[in-house]
Amino acid sequence: MAGNRGTDVTAFRGTGASEIALRAVAARFSVGVAESLTGGALAVALAGAPGAADWFKGAVVAYQSAVKQGVLGVKSEQVVSAQCAAEMASGAKDVLGADLTMATTGVAGPGRLEDQAPGTVFIAAQFGDDESVRELHLSGPPDVVVADTITSVIELALELVKAEFERVEAADARGNGAHKAR
Repeated sequence: MAGNRGTDVTAFRGTGASEIALRAVAARFSVGVAESLTGGALAVALAGAPGAADWFKGAVVAYQSAVKQGVLGVKSEQVVSAQCAAEMASGAKDVLGADLTMATTGVAGPGRLEDQAPGTVFIAAQFGDDESVRELHLSGPPDVVVADTITSVIELALELVKAEFERVEAADARGNGAHKAR
């Protein structure tokens, strides 16, 4: 992320972090992240959302492969991969004890990594028993790739949260009040 040292963190406002905050407070769930190519910028976006001290557990910035493997338990040999993103999200859940986790890995640029072009990104989110992983092909300079990655991973996490709450509402409508969202 050396090319992103000048990134303006205000660029991450409006990424959906406020919606994560509202839902986390209302449903009392916690959030944690594991980051590689975003280098802590996802944590900055979340920590700047309302009431973060009540729901944001923290972040593991695992830029080097050894940190991904040693701290997050990543087994994937390819760090620019869907498997790595999923393992990072799972590792964040284990390390941070968060209910909702997000992970980012990929190539912000300007050069290639693991024969992957700049803008090749993998994001993952886990909430409860649900997990979703996506491959993105973004364009622009590294700071734009980082900003677009943050927006995308928060949107992915919100999809999981909304799906869980829809299941709970459907169960409640059937009279099965035993189901409860996190």
